[in-house]
Amino acid sequence: FSTRWRFQFNAGKSEVMVFGQDQCPDQILHLGTDPIRTKQSCVHMGVLLSSCKTQHMEHIDKKMQTCKRDLGAILSLGSPTAPVSTKIASNLYRSLCLSKICYGAEIAEIPKPCIDKIEQFHGQAAKKIQGLPPQSGNAACLAPLGWISLQGNIDLLMMTFLWRMILLPISSIYKQVLIARLYHCIYEDGIHLGPVKQMVDVFLKYRLMSLLIPAVKSA
Repeated sequence: FSTRWRFQFNAGKSEVMVFGQDQCPDQILHLGTDPIRTKQSCVHMGVLLSSCKTQHMEHIDKKMQTCKRDLGAILSLGSPTAPVSTKIASNLYRSLCLSKICYGAEIAEIPKPCIDKIEQFHGQAAKKIQGLPPQSGNAACLAPLGWISLQGNIDLLMMTFLWRMILLPISSIYKQVLIARLYHCIYEDGIHLGPVKQMVDVFLKYRLMSLLIPAVKSA
């Protein structure tokens, strides 16, 4: 691959990650003759890869701090006599804040405590945009804006991502790996982990397997 595209792999920019229990903690992997560092987590293309829930929480906290500043900037638009309209504030929030919070959520497993935390922020944002009291129910505040829950947004991203992967040409190596994983998740018994299993679970959750299975067979 590196010969074809005329570049060299750099051991200094490469890292090893172990998911689950490390069966060989003293094993050092090499790229050529150079050793590769072992790390507990890594941010790749803005997506945190880690099996540590604490690091996920820290990563989410950083995202939320940025989104809180963005939400404050959105609500400060306009003037006291002509404040920003609810519709405009809602659209800006979905474009600036929601996209940051959900970025990479379709492929990165987010622990439930992190989901609960950003779900709470999502509801608070809906209240602030509409000028509602803090004690208002989250579900009741989302509906007038046409919003769905944060988990619903993540589920939608997962289903859309999986469907787009299935529509890739069969020559794509990504599609070939995906179809193999889908067959394992759908037709074989046993414990399966990873993003593909999460996506299949979402289709099961919404009872959409009748759409997914024919697509997998025809792919």
